Amino acid sequence: MIELISVSKEINDKYLLKDINLKIRKGDKIGIVGAISSGKTTLLRVILDIYNVTKGKVNIKNIESKDIGFMPSNKGLYEELTVLENIELCTSLNLFNTKELLELSKKIEIIEYLNKKVKDTSRGIQQKVALLIALSNNPKLVVLDEPISNLDMKDRISIINFLTEYVKDRTLIITSDNLNDIEELCDKVVFIKDGKINSDDFIYNIIDEFSNGEIEIYFLRQVNDSIKDILKKEFINIEIGFNSIKFNKRDIELNFILKRILELNLDILEIRRDNIKESKINN
Repeated sequence: MIELISVSKEINDKYLLKDINLKIRKGDKIGIVGAISSGKTTLLRVILDIYNVTKGKVNIKNIESKDIGFMPSNKGLYEELTVLENIELCTSLNLFNTKELLELSKKIEIIEYLNKKVKDTSRGIQQKVALLIALSNNPKLVVLDEPISNLDMKDRISIINFLTEYVKDRTLIITSDNLNDIEELCDKVVFIKDGKINSDDFIYNIIDEFSNGEIEIYFLRQVNDSIKDILKKEFINIEIGFNSIKFNKRDIELNFILKRILELNLDILEIRRDNIKESKINN
């Protein structure tokens, strides 16, 4: 679908990307991970043919601009307009006369905010509005630049759960400065630093090599006995503490248990895990 061959991008005598080689095939779920100013956004814009390259070649096959849904890091919403006005202005569609768009607004959980001005909504809702706009054309290729950065835990879980289902039959390219934020969405991860790809590999290889898969979730209040019984019945190999649970992601799918936690009205304080070693990104 998309191939970058020895691609470099230079602006004002400074290389933003250098000698990038990357293949993205139909159905791939690619995570691009790196620190601020590592080159993530520049790489996205080269992939999308927004930027011309200084050196190298970009081959794009069997994909047209109408097949791409792009959510930039700068969401570009009009704060004085309502959520509905933003959606209809940016998509040129009447939400209530467009069945697919209306259904999408329900799934992404913004239907109750349609008449609110954007400036009066939370960052999480604004991210969801921008996401809906990006997906309004039912894209084959979904490209998201830091869609869950600076969100609280509830909004992160909500967006990740939605995307997990939405992109099943699509190609996804997503960026983040934290692999833990997007690992559940990706089957392959590209680590980038100073405009160069340090490494790329399948997510399960990275986790097997650099993590034991253990995850602890802490809650704002005690886990009562009835909820303990439910969790023990539904999930094997789970340890339940006073206000926490511990499990291994090799035994339990993280997205599934997070969804169940929200259904049980448990407020998450923190998710701790055996992190991917920082050297994987920084070396």
